[in-house]
Amino acid sequence: MKMNMNNKQFIWHAGELPFYWGPLTAPHNGFGLPDSLPFSISVEVESGRLYQLYNAQTEIALTEAYKLGSQISGMMEDEGIGKRYADDFLAYICQILDNKEKLQGAKILEIGCGSGYLLSRLQHEGANVLGIEPGVHCQEGAFKYNVPIIHDFFPSEKVTEQFDIIIAYNVLEHILDPLNFLEKIKLALAPGGRLIIGVPDCEPFIKAGDISIFIHEHWSYFTTHTLINTLKRAGADNVITGLAKFGGDVYACCTFSNQSAEVDHLCIEQSIQAAEGFKYKAEEGINILKKLLKERLNQSIGIFVAPRIMNILPQIMLSQPIDNLRFFDDNPKYENKYFPCLNIPIESRKNLIHKPLDTLLIMSRTFGEKIKRELEASLSGQTKIITWSEIYSSKNVK
Repeated sequence: MKMNMNNKQFIWHAGELPFYWGPLTAPHNGFGLPDSLPFSISVEVESGRLYQLYNAQTEIALTEAYKLGSQISGMMEDEGIGKRYADDFLAYICQILDNKEKLQGAKILEIGCGSGYLLSRLQHEGANVLGIEPGVHCQEGAFKYNVPIIHDFFPSEKVTEQFDIIIAYNVLEHILDPLNFLEKIKLALAPGGRLIIGVPDCEPFIKAGDISIFIHEHWSYFTTHTLINTLKRAGADNVITGLAKFGGDVYACCTFSNQSAEVDHLCIEQSIQAAEGFKYKAEEGINILKKLLKERLNQSIGIFVAPRIMNILPQIMLSQPIDNLRFFDDNPKYENKYFPCLNIPIESRKNLIHKPLDTLLIMSRTFGEKIKRELEASLSGQTKIITWSEIYSSKNVK
C-alpha cells in the first residue's frame, strides 16, 4: 500500500481488492465480471469526503452488477434483519416529519428502492409512492408489494413529476459524482420538498483502520460531518442528521436553496488527518490479524460475518496459507455460497454449533458483542471467540 502527500492531497493505493457484488455459487464472479480490481482512495478538499478514485474498469463492472441486481445494499426486507433496518429508517422519517399523519397524501419517490419493501410501508401510511431501481429484482418486488417501480437508473426520463419527499437509503455512497446527483434530486423535488437519506457511517472504521469498508460499489465513505458538507455544497438548508439506532448508518434530512452553503473547513482539515491515520492503522491492523492467525495455524479457525475480512484475507493467505478455515454468516442467502477469490463456502450458525472449532473471529463492528454473547451461550466454552473490537483495539488477544 502506498500513500502520496502533495499540497495536502491524500492518495492511498490499497492494491487489488475482490470485486464483490453479492454471494456467489462458485468462488469467482460470472457474467464477465472481474474477480478483483484496483482500489485507491483520496480526500475531496472541498468537503473532506473520503472517496474512491475513478477507474473506468470499475465503472463498467458496476454498471453491469447493478443491472444484474447487486445484493450488497437493498437490505430492507419484510422479515429478519432487513425488517429491522426498515423499521429504524421509517421511525427516523416519522420523527423528522413529527408524526405519521404527515405521510398522508405525500408524494414520495424512493431512489434505489430495491424490492420496494420500504415503499410498501410508506404506502400503508397513506403516501403516494413511486420507486426507481436499476436491478432486475425490483420487478418481482413491485408485484409482491403492489407498489409502482420504474426499472431504470436515476435520473430517468420516466420520472416526470416533482415530489414532496425523495428518499435515498444507502444510495449516495454508490454515486460517482454525488454533487451532480444531488443537483438532479433538487430538480425532482417540489418547492420546499425534503430529501431524506441514509449512508453508512464510516467514521468508526476510519478511526480503527478497518479496510473492510472498502468495496468497489462505494465511491464515497461518509462521516456525519463530510455528509453535511457534501449536502451543503449542493445548496442544502436545514440539515438534520442522526445516527441509526439499528445498524451503522448516518441519516440526514434537508431542503434545498439555489446557492451552496458555507462548509465546515475545520472538518476538511480533520478529514485529511484522519485519512493519514486510517492508512497507518490499517497496516497495523493487518499485521495484528496476520500475527493472530499465524499463532493459530494448527487450529481450526472460523470467520463470522466473513465479508468484513474479504479485503485482507487473500493477501494474508499469499504469505501464509491457512488450512481448516471456515466462514459463517446469519444471512440464509449466504449459506453454501462463496466470495470472489476465496474458495471457502459460507456456513450457517447452526453448522457452527453442530461442528464447533478452536477459534472464531467475529468481524462485525456493529453486532459483534451481541453475536459473541449468543454464541458463548450456545458453544459452552468450546470455542475461543474474539470480536472485531478486540482485534482492532490492538489488544494482545491470546
